[in-house]
Amino acid sequence: MTKNIKILKVGGSVITYKNKDSELNIHVVKQIAKDIFLWLRKNKSNQLIFTAGAGSFGHPLAYKYQLNAESLQKDPFGFVLTTTNMQNMANRVAKIFHYFKVPLFPIMPSSIFMTNKGRIISAYIDTINEALNRGLTPFLWGDTVIDRSHTFRILSGDQINPYIVENLKVKELYFGTNVDGIYDSDPLKNHDATQIKKINDDNYKSILTSISESGNLDVTKGMRGKVEEIHRIKVRPLKCIIFNALIKGNTYKALSGQKVGTKIKFE
Repeated sequence: MTKNIKILKVGGSVITYKNKDSELNIHVVKQIAKDIFLWLRKNKSNQLIFTAGAGSFGHPLAYKYQLNAESLQKDPFGFVLTTTNMQNMANRVAKIFHYFKVPLFPIMPSSIFMTNKGRIISAYIDTINEALNRGLTPFLWGDTVIDRSHTFRILSGDQINPYIVENLKVKELYFGTNVDGIYDSDPLKNHDATQIKKINDDNYKSILTSISESGNLDVTKGMRGKVEEIHRIKVRPLKCIIFNALIKGNTYKALSGQKVGTKIKFE
């Protein structure tokens, strides 16, 4: 049977309350877990790798201890506090998914990834592949990791996903966010913002200049960083959907191929 493997990354602003320290948006996590269960049940060939942003479990601590700063030496205590808090988030998310009969398998990124100057240089991803072979749903998240040049560094889920895509040859990526897709300005601040329905090789550069970065306390680059990381992926053709995961049923619709959000396709 040919596997239909997809990667779904849900933003920290979706599954957590980003303005409240370490608080999970339980209602939304339940919605997403149910949608994933329904999609997995729809066809036995369907398989998913689930990743999540750090949200309020990771960004405030990473900011406090300057874990993404250019300084070579960082506080090891700040590192362990942050990565342990991310494990706490992962365990809470996993329990909700297990209630909905999704075999979510947390894999701690700080234990399998190493970076140099913030970019992945090594990873043990056989665990992810073998988990899929055994019918599990691998779960990774934005984390702090050991960095060869800067002691510790933040590893965003938006960088983890491309690495997995290239190594496992996945051709479909899905991003659940707190807005309906990509806009020419921040729709949460500008009510006149216009949604961009499609991004491709022809309009990528012009659209990138208009995409705003996140306005929240976010030590990654928000939406612009997400699109840039997608474009760096070497796998072609590559299909990505960016959609609003706060809306009930949208995760199922996106994974099932129904029209939601912004479609990105690079040939």
